[in-house]
Amino acid sequence: MSEDNRDEKGVGEGAEEDESKTISDSSDEESEPGDEDTEDGGVVTDALKGLFDTFKKVTNPNGKQQAKNKHSVKEDPFYNMRHEKRGKAIIFNHFNFDAKLYLDPRNGTERDVKRLTRAFKKHSFEVQVFDNSTVQDIQYAMRTVIAEDDHSNSDCVAVIILTHGKYVEEKGSMLYARDGTYHLDTLIEMITPEKCTSLAGKPKLFFVQACRGEKKDKGKIIAVDSFPVKSYKKIPTYADFFIAQSTIPGYVSIRNKVKGSWFMKALSMKLMEEDSNTKSIFSIMTEVIAHVAFKCESNAENLKQIPTFTSRLTKDLIFVKK
Repeated sequence: MSEDNRDEKGVGEGAEEDESKTISDSSDEESEPGDEDTEDGGVVTDALKGLFDTFKKVTNPNGKQQAKNKHSVKEDPFYNMRHEKRGKAIIFNHFNFDAKLYLDPRNGTERDVKRLTRAFKKHSFEVQVFDNSTVQDIQYAMRTVIAEDDHSNSDCVAVIILTHGKYVEEKGSMLYARDGTYHLDTLIEMITPEKCTSLAGKPKLFFVQACRGEKKDKGKIIAVDSFPVKSYKKIPTYADFFIAQSTIPGYVSIRNKVKGSWFMKALSMKLMEEDSNTKSIFSIMTEVIAHVAFKCESNAENLKQIPTFTSRLTKDLIFVKK
């Protein structure tokens, strides 16, 4: 099922403190019963203390520093977005398809590409656009541009897909390349930590504009009440992925033939806002969802749409200004 091409109305354009402590050696001295009554007990005690201090140096060479580190090591709740580069953002844009697929051209997609390119460049991404790629072309680009590249000096990567889509029983939502279909999981599998070690522990973002079925959301009118240290750790294979999609499973995704898609237009608009580099990805996506849900409606059938996202991020993510 291709995207639903419809007109829209009401769419807005758009230094941690040093915590070292002085540790008194006297705290380590404890007298054994009878030592204090012995005339030469001081000599014996000093000898024992010397042995004890030597033992401490061997077993704890860092001394006070270790005591400090024990209390100062703390997991950062935010992803490190202060690398030299933000990272790559690749856009797979599909306008035309092979005749055998019987799919209409995706008019308006060029507007999405322009807005997305501007929005991601605003946040210091290196943007690359691939038009009308085949399934093999897409896999090649994912492998050469992302999977085989060194991302050691980058914050993250982003993959944006603009295409038709459909729902296939037992396979789920499928995406169209120029010559056939593929599953989003195919691309995700290509950049897991096992396949791309330099991206391990870094955000991998996917944004998809495509239908996921044939159902149409008619919406419902309701009454609304309103009120005014470097370390190593083992990570899951599919951690640090974020997947945002234009609609929920089973439903069409609406794209205006002139203005582009509701979802990508709203995403671009929110990323372009002045304070977008101070907001978490979760806040931005919530605003995108709200915009599409409440400010977009098709003229023809008064259809509605609700975007969705799945987060496997293990920290919060903010596109801090570079």
